[in-house]
Amino acid sequence: MLRKMTNQIIRRTITMNKYTRIRDFDGALASGVGSSDIPILAGLHRHYGSTTLKLWEQKTGRGEKWNGNERTRVGHDLEAYVVFRFVEEKFGEDIAADVYKAKLRDRSSGPFKAMTEARSPEKPFCIAHADVLVDGQILVDRGDDGPVDLPDAPFIIEAKTVGAYAGKRREGRIFTGYDQDDRTAQGIPDAVFLQVQWQLLCYGVEFAYVAALIDNQYSSWGPIEADTRVQAKCLALAERFWRLVSTDTAPTPETWDDVQRLFPEQTDTTVMIAGDQEADVREMIARDKSLADRAKAIDEERDDIKNAIGVLLGESSVLSSGSGDILAKSSETTRESVVIMAREKDIKKAQARKSPPPLTEEEGQILELAAAVRELGLVTKSSFRQVRF
Repeated sequence: MLRKMTNQIIRRTITMNKYTRIRDFDGALASGVGSSDIPILAGLHRHYGSTTLKLWEQKTGRGEKWNGNERTRVGHDLEAYVVFRFVEEKFGEDIAADVYKAKLRDRSSGPFKAMTEARSPEKPFCIAHADVLVDGQILVDRGDDGPVDLPDAPFIIEAKTVGAYAGKRREGRIFTGYDQDDRTAQGIPDAVFLQVQWQLLCYGVEFAYVAALIDNQYSSWGPIEADTRVQAKCLALAERFWRLVSTDTAPTPETWDDVQRLFPEQTDTTVMIAGDQEADVREMIARDKSLADRAKAIDEERDDIKNAIGVLLGESSVLSSGSGDILAKSSETTRESVVIMAREKDIKKAQARKSPPPLTEEEGQILELAAAVRELGLVTKSSFRQVRF
């Protein structure tokens, strides 16, 4: 049954920055710093291989732009549905249906503006594309649950689609997931929070909501208010980065991958350090050894657990509790591997010795087969540098 709609109107009186319809999404991103760039500049996406240097290469035309993957494509396709769920939750099914139909065609529906672009008037390189900007007059769904919890001002809807693993909240300095028990700004990942703050800055809007489909479960967070202190820090990161882009100056490397990108050719030289820097390096090397020892101990302990449970399983395939709960299973698995190249390496190593033994018929066949595999282009070769302590 559709919820009842009243004729009450919320009038948007807050003056925001001018926004336009998106004409060239890729071109706009190349000409400025977008909301998806801010988490990279803040160092929150290094574990994904995204660094300031890699972003600089893309902005200066040295590297290929990110075209997304299967997950991002699915996320884009589901964006209209996530927006529909949010609008349905806040405004009712009738309005949500209209917004959904329009969003599927990348069109606006009344005050629900899609495909918009905004730049900061003071800093034109600051650019954002909100998933949906709610701007204008709108009928509010009062329903049977009381007043709608929405600000009397323009606001942004940020739609996200993530899997169960990426959507899980983890304790620590940097939150990488969503907290289902905290629907405020504290309940969203740091990277999403910075994205939203950048959008609020570029649009000149004070409020935003995050709507997310996490492993096919819908949730929403907000209102998220503009935080001027966070926005100022984001702006400082963006200004510093855009200065590097404008002057064609490569940023300082942040990861070993960055170092290899900046210095593809290794030189036969030695770099010397001393003092506090040397002490820091020695401490890091000692910590690495400690972590390696702990990892080895953990692997050994896991092997002990597997052996103990395996003994209980014996010839059976299932281990269960007295109440019928399945505790462990054993199954037959088959794995195939090709060892041609490894065997070729061993044969050539033996042939390089003084007075090498004569090739056997089998070894000769392996060398011929390895050569044929290479000729067919089935062997990929890559060179890389390694750091050893």
